[in-house]
Amino acid sequence: MVGYAFYQDVYGGSTLSSEEWAFYGLRALEQLERYKKIYTVVASPEGEAMAVCAMAEALAVAKTQGVESAAIGSVSVRYGQVRPGDRERELMRCAGLYVDIYRGVSGC
Repeated sequence: MVGYAFYQDVYGGSTLSSEEWAFYGLRALEQLERYKKIYTVVASPEGEAMAVCAMAEALAVAKTQGVESAAIGSVSVRYGQVRPGDRERELMRCAGLYVDIYRGVSGC
């Protein structure tokens, strides 16, 4: 698990509190481990830790979006909804800033 000190001192993060980091950092690490099972992921240990930090922040932002809503009678609207596919693309983009993720067959 990437520590909160790494998130603050090396990554330079200030978006997440230590309590939020404990939750989102673990979720991000789980997602990176999932990528490593599905794809070929090439990175240094520090690159993986940086990817976890970026993904944790993205997860936190995605969670806060979609909270605002309005309802008048039977009509309701939600603002800032994040679709699952958009979230997945953003996590892949964040991870890809620090690690190389190869999807598909190599050597063709």
